[in-house]
Amino acid sequence: MTSFLFGGMSFSQFQVGHTTVTYNDATRSGGFGSGGGAGRQIQCEIYYPATSTGDNTPIEINEFPVITFGHGFAMGWDAYSNIWEHLVPKGYILIFPRTEGGLFPGPSHLDFGKDLVVVTNRFIQDCSSSGNFFQNKYNGKNKCRHANCNANHQQHIQLTLTSLF
Repeated sequence: MTSFLFGGMSFSQFQVGHTTVTYNDATRSGGFGSGGGAGRQIQCEIYYPATSTGDNTPIEINEFPVITFGHGFAMGWDAYSNIWEHLVPKGYILIFPRTEGGLFPGPSHLDFGKDLVVVTNRFIQDCSSSGNFFQNKYNGKNKCRHANCNANHQQHIQLTLTSLF
């Protein structure tokens, strides 16, 4: 971590760590990834404040807010490197689910909305699990609070996001 003192205020800059985690939803099938258990596989790329840049490097000693990021349907999750390169050094953990990314077969908006909910809930749950990589690293401030799936309009997934700054 690099700290700067500017005008009496301290700003921390963290290194960017990365890991891949696959969550599962036992109530559904399909998805992308493997190793998450029975049911729908939801592989995620997770970027976090680390002690050094790289894959599976130790996470910084602190608690951080979490952002679950829903990618565009014609774009892959990796098209958003500018987002994690900007926010992780400021102290955010970013989760990028890799499901429903592409044009063929056509993405399911409903499945992706459900994936966002499952991933967010499982990540938060895992943060309190003994021995988990992210144990005690979530500060209770989730920037993707709700994914509401309206049964009458299944093509419209409404995400309620709070301000990042």
